[in-house]
Amino acid sequence: MLVLDAKKKARRLKIVGWLISSTSLILGVMSLLIFLYHLTKDIDIPITQNISELIANFYHFSPILKPVWDFAPAIYYPNILVPENLTFLLLVFIFTLGLGVRASGIGLRQRINIIITDAENEKMKTEITGQVVNRDILSIEVDNQLKDNWYTRPMGIISLTVIAGYLVNLLWSFTVLL
Repeated sequence: MLVLDAKKKARRLKIVGWLISSTSLILGVMSLLIFLYHLTKDIDIPITQNISELIANFYHFSPILKPVWDFAPAIYYPNILVPENLTFLLLVFIFTLGLGVRASGIGLRQRINIIITDAENEKMKTEITGQVVNRDILSIEVDNQLKDNWYTRPMGIISLTVIAGYLVNLLWSFTVLL
């Protein structure tokens, strides 16, 4: 892979990782706010009533986010192993997957910067000694090592395993219902 292609791949990995992690983070925060609202609305302590009113006002004054609020999984405290809690756990693993993809892009970009710096230093050395080298830095070959792939990193493997297990469980529940 050329340096120019590696730069594009690093940028793409960072953008995709950022989109995945930020979307799941927003859904996770909304899930926690819904949980906090239901937890505090029935308690007769003034601070908890203020918290529940603040969350309710935020919900009512953000009509654009209503589909996102509806999509966010609810968290249930007494029963831990309900599907909604497992969906929230899936959201956490999707968040870590997004962070892993982004970290892979950042690592690749750091390796590219080192390669570009080394090539520029080499070009400067050859120009100082009087040799003429006409080599384009962007056409340098970058070896694609396995450590750059987000799915070979430990968090990528764990996140993909959990997500795949959740999807198998979801498919199984659909087949049982039929």
